Amino acid sequence: MKKNLLRGIIPALPTPVHKDERIDEEGVQKLIKYVLDHGSTGIFILGTMGEVAPLRDPEKIRMIRCARSATPDNIPFLVGVADTGTQRVIEQAKRALDLGAEYIVALPAYFYPVFVPETIQRFYETIVEATNADIVIYNNPIYAKTEIAFETYAKLSRDLRVVGVKNCGSDPALHRKLVQCLQGENFAVFDGFEPDFLRSASLKGSGLVSGCGSLAPHILCQIYQGGQENNRALMEKGQHGIDQLLSFCGASWRQAVKYGLSLLGICQEHTLEPFIPVSEETRKKVREVLAELQILKEK
Repeated sequence: MKKNLLRGIIPALPTPVHKDERIDEEGVQKLIKYVLDHGSTGIFILGTMGEVAPLRDPEKIRMIRCARSATPDNIPFLVGVADTGTQRVIEQAKRALDLGAEYIVALPAYFYPVFVPETIQRFYETIVEATNADIVIYNNPIYAKTEIAFETYAKLSRDLRVVGVKNCGSDPALHRKLVQCLQGENFAVFDGFEPDFLRSASLKGSGLVSGCGSLAPHILCQIYQGGQENNRALMEKGQHGIDQLLSFCGASWRQAVKYGLSLLGICQEHTLEPFIPVSEETRKKVREVLAELQILKEK
């Protein structure tokens, strides 16, 4: 029996780092406290927003340890694993479990494009058997270069250790089918496609996972709560807030979110190279949006 049910608002956290790309432990602690104080129901680290690919292995270990120690035991603790091969992903998953991960969020092996469904199915089955972990499928076609078919989800969901999906795909028909056909007590369907969170909330999906939402978990809560209460106005208000946050992200969304967090005094704005700092134009937009949303108290 799982100790912590996956439901509600789970921001995909950035990874706070110093200029030398070592983990900013104080920033990690402040960030986790901030999102939990503003309505988050879970903690998810080392996803794409968390710069999982360029982050060095010793710093991944430090990040997991620090985040685990800052996360209360009654809060679901999810750790992302992403790599270029099945055994490499398994090694990362085992390490994360040893360090306290409660759930493993696994992206299909990336770099090589477009795997056939049988390859994806075997990938996840092999991870589950090797780790015996509770696995969340991470569908992100942009980074994994493959779209996971509904039939693959259906087959994998029969294993109780495959506990859900974070769906960042933009296909509304697939997401609706996942919610209506597979979502249940043993399988959660989280929406990670921020421009259309209304689709999942109106369907009463399991919850929302958002990178830019780390700046404003309470806005995600509005969308989710609106869906649960059939309150269209509340959902639309929350989606408008997310759209405003997305408006300053563009191609430099990690840097823009971290810059926003630095304005809130939560962590430094440093990202991992080859990412470069945001432009002055983007900085101005970040300040304006956060002020308009009353996240940043400035005129």
